[in-house]
Amino acid sequence: MRLLRQLSFFAALAFGLMLVAVFFPGPKTGWGGPPAVVGTTTDPAPGTNGVCSLREAILAVNANGALYDCDGTSRTITFNLGAGTPVINIAAGNPLPALTMNAAAISGGLSRVEIRGPGGPPVSGHHGLTITGDNVFVSGLVITSAADDGLYVSGENFTLTHSYIGVGSDGTSPLPNQGFGVQIIQAANATIGGGRAAAEICSDQCNLISGAINDKANVFLDVGSSNASVVGNFIGTDVTGTTAIAGNNGQGVADKGTNNSIGGILGIGSPGGPCQGDCNLISGNNLTSVFTTYGSGVLIAADAVGTKVRGNFIGTDVTGTQAIGNGPSGRGVLSSSPTAVIGGTMGRNVISGNALYNVDIEGLAGQGVLQANYIGTNSAGTEAFASNGTGVFIGDANGATIGGSNPGEGNLVSGAGTNLPGISIYRSTNITVQGNLIGTEADGVSPLPNGGGGVILHNESSNNIIGGFAASAGNTIAYNENGAGVYVNGLSPPVRSNTIRYNSIHDNAGKGIALTGSGNDALAPPAITGTNPLTGTACGECTVDIYSDDANEGLFHDGSVFTDITGNWTFPGSLTGPNVTATNTDNSNNTSEFSQPFTVATPTPTPSPSPSPAPTSTQSSTPTPTNTPQAGLIQGDVDCSGIVDLQDFVRLIEFAAGVSDGVNSGDCPDIGGAIPAGATPDRWGDVNCDGTVDALDALAVLAWPDFELPHPGCEDIGHELT
Repeated sequence: MRLLRQLSFFAALAFGLMLVAVFFPGPKTGWGGPPAVVGTTTDPAPGTNGVCSLREAILAVNANGALYDCDGTSRTITFNLGAGTPVINIAAGNPLPALTMNAAAISGGLSRVEIRGPGGPPVSGHHGLTITGDNVFVSGLVITSAADDGLYVSGENFTLTHSYIGVGSDGTSPLPNQGFGVQIIQAANATIGGGRAAAEICSDQCNLISGAINDKANVFLDVGSSNASVVGNFIGTDVTGTTAIAGNNGQGVADKGTNNSIGGILGIGSPGGPCQGDCNLISGNNLTSVFTTYGSGVLIAADAVGTKVRGNFIGTDVTGTQAIGNGPSGRGVLSSSPTAVIGGTMGRNVISGNALYNVDIEGLAGQGVLQANYIGTNSAGTEAFASNGTGVFIGDANGATIGGSNPGEGNLVSGAGTNLPGISIYRSTNITVQGNLIGTEADGVSPLPNGGGGVILHNESSNNIIGGFAASAGNTIAYNENGAGVYVNGLSPPVRSNTIRYNSIHDNAGKGIALTGSGNDALAPPAITGTNPLTGTACGECTVDIYSDDANEGLFHDGSVFTDITGNWTFPGSLTGPNVTATNTDNSNNTSEFSQPFTVATPTPTPSPSPSPAPTSTQSSTPTPTNTPQAGLIQGDVDCSGIVDLQDFVRLIEFAAGVSDGVNSGDCPDIGGAIPAGATPDRWGDVNCDGTVDALDALAVLAWPDFELPHPGCEDIGHELT
């Protein structure tokens, strides 16, 4: 085991030294020499012509030696092409060779270098840049106008940061690649992007990936990709995150792989904040062709396994206050994977402004989960967008969970368009809808109605649960316009055995619960016959739920009682009033409409009107891990995420290279900046306490915990500063 740990250290050290060579072509070299420095924007045929071209540099690195006028022994490529963003034009029919060497790197620096292909027509395999080697690091490139994919990756452990794909160096001009923007195929552990400190623009490790055409995706995680991470990018918009890139005719992110992650848990803090940190902005992806059935914001294919979509803004601008919908008739998220998780108590997505469905769940045959998201609203959960379609559409699915019964798991589903419901369940079974706010603001009290009712079950939708069997499972379904709170439409049967219990349903334009046709077997509601105690009749051996309201719905759930064999029941519990209603649920799990209201003579004081926890309760009460207060600084944890990991290494190496200014958000000190008096070291990021923040600090982080590089006088890596 000790030998294995030492070997893993030396592998990490070799990779780290290679990256040092990328950014420090002077005395700190990694593989026996300085990097191959590209000195011309022309792309001549390989040969000895007195200057190193990009094509020749790739060949030299692949050969791991001196070749033509390039020295590839350091396995690194940098550029010396003058100020601004120089352009290297690649002629039609002559794509760059693949970078096949392992542990290689290409860095265009802070101002970036553009690799521009010939544009259309599409030519298969003529990618802007092809990576087949493992452990390759690419930063500071602009890749445009390729005849196929902008970036094609089949190597393990690939990293892309600080680059533009499909967009010119100004960050606004569309220069589309003819294939996918970035395609990851048959490769594990790719990282696209990284934490973004500044919310306002695509900066730091953020990649701007936009302009997809020909029904392709800006980012495609193909079959065979696994454990990929797409974090902190702008996908579909310009560099400001406020406008869609003109001409986008593709999806944002499409996933067919295994255990891939889109977004992350760092960056989405208190409601109302902007998209920052791990948050991807995925907006303005206008798939408008006959292939619109595949969606346009995030597509999770049926063969994807374990996909997580967390902490993104999908269909809004970077502030979460304006709509930049995905497609004129598009979807925010389309999932057909039974194992996908969309959101979560630590990874709320804002999915709004999408004109057909904000979320579309189709064809599931398992336990896909939609949880803790803001759907149809701004990032504060207080306003809706006029461009919203249906909030959540569930079609031909079996087994999905919308929300949950634990604190913070519910979604906010509000602001669906005119005559459109918050949640539509179509030809689906075993769907559980629990703990959600449907038609309110995030506070669960203020109205923010859906335009066509709260929840509709129709067209052969049976055996579903709206609410559950305990107060914690109940939804708040209120204020919805032009429809019922819950509408069970049995005109296309069978639509039966749908359980609707323990919810707070009130102030909807239509009935609280409406059954039409043979919906829920047209089960009749109970009749209330008296009070003190409350008594009535219903079906024999059924369950009666008692509610109170100031009208004729069910604002408060007061309790439940079983009927006897003849259908008589007595409820001895206390009543809230002023009116009491009841529903009936039979042994086939059909729930009826509300009964006629019965006035209670002496109502008791009214409790809080929202029995369901708001979907932000966990997030608002639990400190976000994005920024750690200075009193708890951990040596080596330069992004204050709470752990020392590869992201800290990347942040340090980019700071040392000048690619990043090292600015952190919140209470986390800036890299290179002073930290509290008396702490050791005195500059944040100086991991080895030598007085400077440089690539050697990055190496110390990379080696830990397999091998401890000397850092006398410092706190140990991973320990809290004193």
